[in-house]
Amino acid sequence: MTREYTPLEQNRLEKLHRLREQGIEPYPHRISRTHTSAQAISAYEAVEAQEDAEPVRAAVAGRLRSMRTMGKIAFAHIEDNDGRLQLFFRV
Repeated sequence: MTREYTPLEQNRLEKLHRLREQGIEPYPHRISRTHTSAQAISAYEAVEAQEDAEPVRAAVAGRLRSMRTMGKIAFAHIEDNDGRLQLFFRV
């Protein structure tokens, strides 16, 4: 069973296809990811094993799966294709 698109939806889909044919990504990423979740965990573990190591800066991206706030702190979980990370925020 195929879905019937309204004329407005058809117009938007045609515009989407034309943009992609021109090499334009209509929904670009807003962040330049430097690490996957697995790479970020490995980098963190390597730094923790050394005593005087420089901190690692990692930009990760994924789907926010949960968020819990408790007073002035919050915990969140994000997932990507390689795994899951727990984040800690202090307000």
